[in-house]
Amino acid sequence: MTMHLLFLIIPILLGACGEDSKVGISNVLGIQSGNKEGTALSGSYTTIFEIKSDGCSSASALQVPVKGTQNVLNVEVEQNGGSIKFTEIESTLRGGINFENRFEAGAADIVDRGGEGNILRTIVLKGSFEDANSYEGKGEERLQGRIGSEEVDCTFSFEVSGIRK
Repeated sequence: MTMHLLFLIIPILLGACGEDSKVGISNVLGIQSGNKEGTALSGSYTTIFEIKSDGCSSASALQVPVKGTQNVLNVEVEQNGGSIKFTEIESTLRGGINFENRFEAGAADIVDRGGEGNILRTIVLKGSFEDANSYEGKGEERLQGRIGSEEVDCTFSFEVSGIRK
């Protein structure tokens, strides 16, 4: 299954701020469908999204919440066999899920900070469904680009836990 997730045309040369990042575009593009069958995990989930690190705190223009910030999100999960999609976790995340209910999903897109569509955002989320009614996961989000004359390249980590509505 080919995933069309982003609009990347511009190579970006960057400095660094925050944590060393392991999340890159190749992590997102390399996510494969799994071997799960059916659609049992599809549905609406009340999800707690918590920032677990301050990796982007030195670049306040990125508008990243500080460590410990929690948001309650209404997430739609769509499972179609071994493919899975999460909406409203920072972006729409697409990926795969296997028979043991472990998943990996990701996204890459361009976001607007400082009045320009100038930041490449890549996100990878890995986790599992305990059953058809709840899931947990850990993820990383990387922000790369330029705000005014400042080059930014930083990563922060987050955790999610969702319960079916």
